[in-house]
Amino acid sequence: MLKVYKVENKPKILYLYAEIMGYTLATIKFLKDLGFEIHVVYWDQKKVSSFQFEKIDGIKFYPRSHFNSTSLKKISLSLKPDIVVVSGWQDFGYLKILRSLRNNGSKIISGFDAHWKGTFKQIILSRFNFLVQIFYEYAWIAGSFQIEYARKLGFKKEKIVYDLYSANLELFNSFFKKNNLSKKNKFPHKFIYVGRFEKEKSLDILINAWLKIKNRKDWELHLIGEGSMYDKLIDINDIFLHSFLQPDDFEEIISQTGCFILPSSYEPWGVVIHEFSAAGFPIICSDNCGAGASFLINGYNGIKFKSGNIDSLMESIKQIINLQDHQLYNMSQNSNLIAQKINPTTSAYNLVSILNKSI
Repeated sequence: MLKVYKVENKPKILYLYAEIMGYTLATIKFLKDLGFEIHVVYWDQKKVSSFQFEKIDGIKFYPRSHFNSTSLKKISLSLKPDIVVVSGWQDFGYLKILRSLRNNGSKIISGFDAHWKGTFKQIILSRFNFLVQIFYEYAWIAGSFQIEYARKLGFKKEKIVYDLYSANLELFNSFFKKNNLSKKNKFPHKFIYVGRFEKEKSLDILINAWLKIKNRKDWELHLIGEGSMYDKLIDINDIFLHSFLQPDDFEEIISQTGCFILPSSYEPWGVVIHEFSAAGFPIICSDNCGAGASFLINGYNGIKFKSGNIDSLMESIKQIINLQDHQLYNMSQNSNLIAQKINPTTSAYNLVSILNKSI
């Protein structure tokens, strides 16, 4: 531990978050183990996921619905946090208290995973980026896809830190180790998608590509999740549909499946790519999936396809189908290896590195 962190004085980190996910907790728990005092405000209503988390001893959690702007400001200022991480720009209650926290000496960090797409909203924010700078001093971004947007928002390169998200590597590495020998002996010929059943995930492209493949040999396609498209998907032949699973319950399905697919035409990051890479899966994803830039090397541990292109996805699936089992197994080893480049340790140290910055 670097002395500048003054862990003996238990520096405080306040998270003003939207939804809490497993990968959020992996980094938070590591920060707690380093000696930081952690406080987390989180959305307990209007959630888009059914993920349920277990609270961690030594970390204080505050449901967002328990606070209005006045009470949230009061408790936040009383904590006197050294670092405030905001991931939920759409919560104006969070924004209302940031100036006061910054004036009191807190370092305010914006955590985001959005790409620069040149939308009307992004253009306005970039042209008036001094408004962003009023609230935030640092940007904590997921990876390379977020750099351009962070710069356009006015963050200087020395004010940008990385590895916002990390998979729970302890969990997914354990899945890899448990199934490594069985997959070496017989590699499962099953594709798997895990995520929300919504239009923006481009499941229609995946289904159409799958149905166009005439010779699938003995391969199957399994979809796991929940969402508005569930009723449509359940009526489609030649796919297997599964309900939403908590990450801890993935072990059985991971032992039975072999290649992960994320067809999203636009995926800001996609921690699920990191998770299944760590679990030792060859990966197929579009070239617009942010995490693909970090965890997929084309031909090494999977295949990238042109986003929104059914034929490109179909050819990628066919390439996997036509590989020998030993080639698939080698890809699985490569996936687990590449997954280690980002982990809760690098995520946590990137965040607290701002306490060391002299620039």
